[in-house]
Amino acid sequence: MDRFVFCLIASLCSLNSAYGYQFEIDLEYAHQRTKLLIPVGITVPGGGQTLIQESNNETTTAGASYFFSPIPITQGPIREQAFLGKNSSVSLGYTNNDSRTTVAFPPFFSSRQETDSDSYEISSQLVLGPGNWIATVGYTGFDGATAGENTFSVDTRSDTFQAGFGKYITPTTTLVLGYSHSEARQTILETGLGIFLGPNSFSFRQENVSFNGRHLMQLGNRHLLIQGTLGTSKTSGSALTSDGSLGNYALGAAFFPRRNLGLGIATGGTFDEPTGTRDTTSFSIVIDWFVSPLIAINSGYRFSDFEERDDEQFDDDGFFLQLTSRW
Repeated sequence: MDRFVFCLIASLCSLNSAYGYQFEIDLEYAHQRTKLLIPVGITVPGGGQTLIQESNNETTTAGASYFFSPIPITQGPIREQAFLGKNSSVSLGYTNNDSRTTVAFPPFFSSRQETDSDSYEISSQLVLGPGNWIATVGYTGFDGATAGENTFSVDTRSDTFQAGFGKYITPTTTLVLGYSHSEARQTILETGLGIFLGPNSFSFRQENVSFNGRHLMQLGNRHLLIQGTLGTSKTSGSALTSDGSLGNYALGAAFFPRRNLGLGIATGGTFDEPTGTRDTTSFSIVIDWFVSPLIAINSGYRFSDFEERDDEQFDDDGFFLQLTSRW
């Protein structure tokens, strides 16, 4: 009996491997910890001389994709089968973020703040015609609430629309120009300090233009994926964030020593910030392992670098774990 069950499972797996997949589900959990120490430059009798800001962020993400035609698992990295097959798809996503921040100047002052946000996304990528042209569209809705003690409470809601157009310039190389437009509204519900900070509602807009490239190359029996994004965004109308243009970039590479295993590194950040903001750079190290042709575990470590001033100290790191199932 045990042998029969084993043979049945093995047969089903071989059939799935042969015929490929048409659905994909991703579940991810991430945790990030940030600590910033800012010297205040004055001496306070009986107290410290450093402002301390600490944050803990927990993020849970669920996503599902449907491909318009079955994807055979043939040559190349298993993770990149949809990219190699030039498959069109539609995707749904949900993300919940829970952030807890403490700002303190011990022993005189302490402020605690919690932010809970939800975002919903629907997107589609179409690969069109014999020229393999790429068209992308998407929508993201965001709803976040920030509250705490000795601080103000803010509700933020936004709608973001995205579109992109590009092409497979070679069978394993894509270039896509993207654009997104966001409309957001922030509402101050209460200050928590007994003072009025001005109008209790603000609207602002953000526009982003990006250029995205992706290339997969074969190195004997191995593969190397290189991808990058260069963009600029412009924010206007917000009373709680800086107006102006902001440059952003991302660059990543993944080496596949075997079809079912990927080792990746990535970096990204911002530049040309508006006055009063800082350059930031993030780094990540990733391991992507398909334990079977249809099930994968993806995990990694992330940390960030922050443009420090004077004697500031900044620490930011975290991890993530993602599970993928296809059928």
